[in-house]
Parts: sequence; C-alpha cells; structure tokens
Amino acid sequence: MIALILAGYWILPISGQVMVTTGQPIDAPLWPQITITPAVPQAGETVTVVVTDRQPWSHVLLTVNGEPALLQGWEEQPLLNTWTWSWNFAMPASASPEVLFYVDCLTGCRTRGRLVLAASEQEVVEAADDLRATKLCTVMADPERNWHNRSGWVVDITYMKLADDRQDSYWSVDALAARVAAAARQGLRVLARKLDAHQQTLPPAQDYIALSDYLAFVRRLATDERLRTIDAFIVGSGPNANSSNQLAPDRLISPEWYARVFNGYGEPVDHQDNVCSTDPARSLAQRKCSCRRRATLDRRPEPCTRRAHRCTVAQLYEYAGVGN
Repeated sequence: MIALILAGYWILPISGQVMVTTGQPIDAPLWPQITITPAVPQAGETVTVVVTDRQPWSHVLLTVNGEPALLQGWEEQPLLNTWTWSWNFAMPASASPEVLFYVDCLTGCRTRGRLVLAASEQEVVEAADDLRATKLCTVMADPERNWHNRSGWVVDITYMKLADDRQDSYWSVDALAARVAAAARQGLRVLARKLDAHQQTLPPAQDYIALSDYLAFVRRLATDERLRTIDAFIVGSGPNANSSNQLAPDRLISPEWYARVFNGYGEPVDHQDNVCSTDPARSLAQRKCSCRRRATLDRRPEPCTRRAHRCTVAQLYEYAGVGN
C-alpha cells in the first residue's frame, strides 16, 4: 500500500518550469531567467515578459509565435551584475504559444532563451503531420489563405537595403522571419529571394563595396536561427530584366557578374567574397550548383573541386530565373 501511495505521488503532474542545459556544471546558475506576468495568461490578455541575463546583449528581440513583441525598456543592475529587458504582447489564442529570446540580431539572431506558454490544464501535444504533400506554389502567399489541409510552397522576398527599415518594415528581416514562422505552422515550405534593393536585384557590376554589403547580408540571413526552416535561398531575381537594374543602369548585371557574385567567377579559387563561400551560408543555402572554382562561358562545365556537381555560367544564370 505504501509503495502504491508513493508511486501515485511521483506520477502526479507538477507545476513550474523545466530548463534543459548542456555544457554547464549542474550547480551553475541558469541564465537567462524568464518571468511571465500573469503566470497563466488567457487569450487576449496583455502579458509582460521580463528577461534577466548576465550578459549585456545588444540588438535583442523577443518573439511570440514568430511575431516580435513590444520592447518596454531595459536596465542594468550593477550590484547584481545583471541586465533586464521587458516586453509586452497580447496572449494569442493558439494552444501553446512559443516565446523566444534572441540576441545579436544585427548580424543574425541567435536563440538565447525559449519558453512555451500553456494553461494549467492544457497538454502540450505535438500535432501529427497529416498534410497532403503537393506542388502548389505561391509567391508572397496571403497568410490567411486556406490550404485545405495541403502542404505547398511559398516564395518570399527580402531586401538588403530594407533589412532594418522601420518605415517600410514589410521587407525587413524581422518581417520575413515572422512570415517564415507562420508558414512553418501551416506546414508550408519556404523559398526566399535575397535581393539588393527595390529595382536592383543584385549589387551593380564591379561595385565591390556594394558586393561586400550584400555578402554581409547573406551571412546574416544564414546565421539567423529564425530562418532555419527556409528550404533554400534564391540569389537575385531576373538579373537581365530592365526593372532589375534601375539603380545603376550604366553597370548592368551581366552573366559574368552574376557568376562572380554567386561563386567567384574570374577570381582566384582561394577568394571567399562570393555567396557560395560565405560561411555559414554554404551549409544553410545549398544550391544545385555550388562550385567554388571558375565557371566557363562556353558551356563546357568545369568540375567542382569539392562537390560532384558541374556548373556553367548559363546554368547559374538560369537558376536566377533568367534562362539561357
């Protein structure tokens, strides 16, 4: 009887937070510390999240189901050697909204803390993936679209020149991350085009300062943990179209320049200033053709040194949406 009572006690559900860490001594303090007010929020209720950490992180962000929360402020606590940030958001109606605390978002958000909110009587159950796979594909899909229990593809766009623009925030990295999170919740797969600016799909030809800025943007997208569910990034869009060269009509994007941006065509093989060699983009944005050696202009493919794929400039240009 005593054994039965003890067993019943230990299998009872418990309240509180569970944190899983790796690489730390068991007696080390767990940071960051995340508190929620009210403790059991109801749908539509204003929720305050307070994050305390021992590092003075810059460019922090808190998201709820992928949507950025409103930062209320931050303060340093010198006596405790800690820093505190607070956010407000309206509790969503979804069963178990996920709260994520990110740091260093200027160069690509990294996850620092994670919390799943659930009512006391709720069970967090992983939904079965019973969506019907299809080839349906939509560019900039309406987030309210009913996919009728089907999985499809969506193509999204972000612009380097608008990555942090608050006046035209729809094209920002934060807005892209929110749309990617919404697509993931719907079981959709995402392709994202990385463009330089409105009416300028890639840096103008021979503009190496613009190329450096664009590659930094590529690296940021590849580093951002919010974008890890993106299936592939597309470099540019229709580079030979007149509307894709409006900001520098005297420096048009030629096949040679596209290949130069993409895989370093025409440069020594040890040069790293191209998309394919921009780490960690290489591991997160694999392409059908990812040669690090020169592509040839006469359609005779030159073997890659590290991969079995073969490339030509014509192929690279075709992958950008131009064709032969």
